[in-house]
Amino acid sequence: MKEIQLNIAVAALVLSVLNALGAALKAVPWVANHYIPFILAVSGAVAYPAIEGWNTLNVMLGIGLALGAVGVHQVFQQGASIKKELPISKPPSDPK
Repeated sequence: MKEIQLNIAVAALVLSVLNALGAALKAVPWVANHYIPFILAVSGAVAYPAIEGWNTLNVMLGIGLALGAVGVHQVFQQGASIKKELPISKPPSDPK
């Protein structure tokens, strides 16, 4: 069985580029939000193997990195929405 060898530096680069691409696509009005994960999956399936070499494993790793970029974006989106929903509480006043 072949070992999976993920080049961490290339993976971080591709993940960062895909995250930036996703943010840029979100700003484009004619790209529907539900298409962005698919566009990123195709982009990841091309970007990672283009750097590391073309084989099925690298294509799958590229798709995985794209889904990771979507996940990172969702974590930040969910965190921002939770922060907005939290009530602002004031420290209890000290009755003297």
